[in-house]
Amino acid sequence: MAERGSVTLTLRSSSPGHRFGVNVVRSCPESDQLYTAGRDGTVRCWSAGASSQPVLKQTLDEHTEWVNGIAIIQPGVLASCSSDRTVKVWSVSSHSPGTTQVRADTLGHHGDYAKAIAFAPQRGLLASAGFDCRLMLWDPQRASPIAASVLPAQSEVGAVHQHSIYALDCNAEGTLLATGSVDTDVRLWDPRDLRSSLRLQGHTDIIRSVILCEDGRRALSCSSDATVRVWHLGEQRCEQVLAHHSASVVSLCVHASHVLSGDARGEVRISHLSSGTSALLCRASAHPILSLHVQPAHERLWVSSTASTLHSWDLRKLDVPAAGFGAASTADTRADTRAGAVHSSAAEVPLLRDPVMSIRGSAGIKRCASRRMHACMHASLAPRDSNRDRTSFEIDLHPHRRC
Repeated sequence: MAERGSVTLTLRSSSPGHRFGVNVVRSCPESDQLYTAGRDGTVRCWSAGASSQPVLKQTLDEHTEWVNGIAIIQPGVLASCSSDRTVKVWSVSSHSPGTTQVRADTLGHHGDYAKAIAFAPQRGLLASAGFDCRLMLWDPQRASPIAASVLPAQSEVGAVHQHSIYALDCNAEGTLLATGSVDTDVRLWDPRDLRSSLRLQGHTDIIRSVILCEDGRRALSCSSDATVRVWHLGEQRCEQVLAHHSASVVSLCVHASHVLSGDARGEVRISHLSSGTSALLCRASAHPILSLHVQPAHERLWVSSTASTLHSWDLRKLDVPAAGFGAASTADTRADTRAGAVHSSAAEVPLLRDPVMSIRGSAGIKRCASRRMHACMHASLAPRDSNRDRTSFEIDLHPHRRC
């Protein structure tokens, strides 16, 4: 049997940013606070004003695996979910700047990775979903669970997701929840009864993100099938397919009457919801995009990817034609995309070229190997100040085992 041990390495960096990819970016509408969460197991709080470079105010580091989602509950209070299976609520307003010794309330656990989280402010309802196929509801004020959907084996056929849930959103009133899964279904839920859900079918690959539009009539979803779909909730049907991407579409956000979508090639597109026309907004990264977020106070688009650095673009510089951008997606284009054809955007000129601001990340150690020892290092990164990060690794000391 292989010996197991642990070692702690001290990594020095002049950058206050994340190590590894940044899974999610969110902001507080009432302030200049920006929150980022990533694969280094941390949530980082920034002061991001209109013109100044973001300044790190706090690092929250009680998660022991990737942080997959964050939701703003109120100014100074946020919730997070992680691959360590926990759902936590943090209070970040009562501590001095730069403090990292912040404790969080753990609301509970999923049976597998907790992948997505959303909050309904008008009802005070927090929802999370994960790889255990379950949707769970929480009361963040009482730090207690409210309800959970049944497992697939305990439900009627077709009533719930049969595979891991990747995406989640809820409306502000807390009367409707939407989820997306590996099973390619978008499902709509009444939080009063999680024993069954309404099924929206059309995607042919993993659902990566879902959004319930503020008008209450439509939902958006994106998928690894390289499409974005617009759903009419009242008629329970897909009313439009946006097939302008040539790679998996991973993230969505809405800006005015447009949807912004980011893909695995690092491109962000802007599409007109009424006409279905689209244009290349920016080439944001050489890496797959993980999150898009518009900071409403400054109309600034933040884009994160599997790289540790994230960038922002000023949407006020965008000249968007009222009628759209050009030809809409056609039935033939959609068929080609589903069949796997690649529509090159290399010749397209992006509407926005250079980012106006960046938060630089740092390098992280993924693997260390020698003749006598192969070490698989799964980081639980716990930054202590801007220049020193402590990183814990579990190491398999078996002399011949490959990682």
